[in-house]
Amino acid sequence: MNYSDIVEQTKKELMKHSDTAAILADMYARAKQSYEKAYKASAEDITKDYEAKRNAASAQQKLNDKNTDELMAARGLAYSGESAQAKINSNIALANTLSSLARDHTEALTELKKEKDEKITDLDMEYGEKRIQADKALTDDAIKMAQDKIKYGEVTLDGAGGADGEGDGIFDPEMSANQLATNIVKRFGTGGKVQKAEENLNIYQYLRDLRERYSFTDEYLDKLTFALDALGYIGINADGLHVATVVNQGNLEYDKAYERAMSVAKKLYFDYDDRTNYAQKRAYMDRLDYIYTRCSTKTQFYAACRLLDLNSQEIDQYLRTVAARAGTPNQVDLGINYREE
Repeated sequence: MNYSDIVEQTKKELMKHSDTAAILADMYARAKQSYEKAYKASAEDITKDYEAKRNAASAQQKLNDKNTDELMAARGLAYSGESAQAKINSNIALANTLSSLARDHTEALTELKKEKDEKITDLDMEYGEKRIQADKALTDDAIKMAQDKIKYGEVTLDGAGGADGEGDGIFDPEMSANQLATNIVKRFGTGGKVQKAEENLNIYQYLRDLRERYSFTDEYLDKLTFALDALGYIGINADGLHVATVVNQGNLEYDKAYERAMSVAKKLYFDYDDRTNYAQKRAYMDRLDYIYTRCSTKTQFYAACRLLDLNSQEIDQYLRTVAARAGTPNQVDLGINYREE
């Protein structure tokens, strides 16, 4: 059994006895439910306040009209043009008041929903990060247990003898940095590239374990990092963890956007291929929009694009689209708090 399989098997064993994922899911569900409940209650309060003000305005108009009628009658002008104009003015004033109240009501509900959606988005981000952190912790435990299994002979490692000169099926002490990078990505990546956030995380964990078991020169590590970088690896630090989380959430957004777009496409196109093409294009742009607005630096955005296996031409095309939307074809800001890095 190779080292990676031993770690994965150990991780599965740990998962059977871990309730971390269930606890996180329950906390997320409860928090989201709380946001939805608070939003619904606030929306009802806003609507009740609107209806009360609308009814008060109508009642006040009736009272004003009554007073005006009595005044006009006392002056002998009950059926005069002046009386008719007074009623017209009163109706116009009421219509303006009701229109203003309706506009304020709509704006208040819109702002409330925006705040709720922002909270849900932040919650999704936090949940995604906590899941990655929990999985990382579980993998760390699995690595330690796998090492103990190997150390005490509970399992046999194919082609490996620890630090005595043999490898683990991926690494060999005589191997070049380029060859090691190729082997790592072949084992953990997809199609010779690092394309998913999970793959990036698995490589990070493998490299960390490898450095604990073997001694490497700085020159070798620099070459290895350069070779892995060329294959799509971005590492895991504060930025890397954020990028991995954003990409994961972006992939979920792609699925949602595809379903929404397909519903529209069914009304626009008869041919299945046309529908699929339409939905894919819309989902592709929605996913990039989602990721783009959550990356605060150029480095983060390009790293996210690399995880999606986008080439420079595809990235440039998207950025031109964003610039055209903003009406600034020669300048593109990446995210809300963009800073050049």
